[in-house]
Amino acid sequence: ATSTGGDFYKVIEASELPRIVEQAVTTQTDLSQDFESLMDVNSDNDSLPDVVEKFGLMFNGTPIETNIYKEDTDDDGLWDDEEVIFDRTAFIAGLEKGVCTEGITFFANPTEPHSDTDGLRDDEDAKPLTDYDQRFMLIDDCNYIPSIDFVERHVDFGEECVYSIFPTPVDVANFTLFSALCNAGISTPGLAIWLQLTGSEFVGEYEHIVSVKFSQFLAWYLWANGDTLYLSNDEIYSTIWSSQQNIEHYSYNVNQLRAVAESIVTEKNDLSNPVILSTKSSSLFKACCYKGNYCDGANHNVRYDDTTALDWGYAWGEALCAMTAEASMVNGEYFMKIKYYIIDNYEYAYHWEEQEGNLSFFDKAGHRLHEAGIGHEYKVIGVWEDAVKWKTGEVLYPENYVDIILDEDKYNAGPYR
Repeated sequence: ATSTGGDFYKVIEASELPRIVEQAVTTQTDLSQDFESLMDVNSDNDSLPDVVEKFGLMFNGTPIETNIYKEDTDDDGLWDDEEVIFDRTAFIAGLEKGVCTEGITFFANPTEPHSDTDGLRDDEDAKPLTDYDQRFMLIDDCNYIPSIDFVERHVDFGEECVYSIFPTPVDVANFTLFSALCNAGISTPGLAIWLQLTGSEFVGEYEHIVSVKFSQFLAWYLWANGDTLYLSNDEIYSTIWSSQQNIEHYSYNVNQLRAVAESIVTEKNDLSNPVILSTKSSSLFKACCYKGNYCDGANHNVRYDDTTALDWGYAWGEALCAMTAEASMVNGEYFMKIKYYIIDNYEYAYHWEEQEGNLSFFDKAGHRLHEAGIGHEYKVIGVWEDAVKWKTGEVLYPENYVDIILDEDKYNAGPYR
């Protein structure tokens, strides 16, 4: 400034810049021309003027400074001017009003390669300033089969009590009774249809023996020695689409997956480079329910949609789902291959002593068969594969996106234990 006959104004913090500009305005008649020249100085050619990089950036209320000699200060793969969207005209207009933050919008923090805390580097994150839904996680293998901690705990509880008692004549008699009920359900599926035609709104505890699917599950309990029961793609399809409530659950769950994909996937993730997602084992997503509206566990007065739903409703009871997906973007449109797992533990009693007094005869007798080793709890798992595409802001399956979505408190309520 001395050699050119100008004046020197020292700015230590970005917040002082408006005051210094105002001071200069009062003493300089050619400020506009000088300041425009100053704004033209850009050492690293990243479209952010040096003066803005050094003195004009305020991130979340804290002054930050980027390297005027380096296009990518934090080495995260995004240039500084990609992480800071700069509008020169708006910035200068703001300074004239004493505001030094106008014309600056942050896509990410240009001084941190991980602007949020979700573990994704900014150049791999569609929304670098927002953590993606932590009920999900990134995985490397599209063939990964997810697990559910809740189900695994029940499997462990079951293993603790199997063979814990010696069978009595009563247990053997109950095994015979269960076998007879199982055979009746398999051999007389017409009874399920008759139940609906009679107009009965409620399905009682013992009437579920007419369910073909329930009988097949019961047969596995009696004779399969605890081996995991794997269901086919068609059987899981039938489970989902046989009941309006299950459709609602599917719609809700897949739309959660859609939302997390939108928060992660970028144009870099084309069909050859998809993001692979999975639910975490600690996450609880409902898949099937028969205990009433919204699966709140309190209202049993809801009728099945049809006999297929009746079959699956009593086969599953309440069940959870896990999901994996390969998500991509091509020309602004999202593509996602989904694997929708329904996972449950087939059992006849909860493994908490305080609930013993509330168990029915059917539950108590069934669980004793497991304890005696002449019935065996087991895990049930099946997967339905689907493929969807959408554009930002669109909702998947909107025709089924009804009541359960409008009341997440009901969705999130029991029956979990």
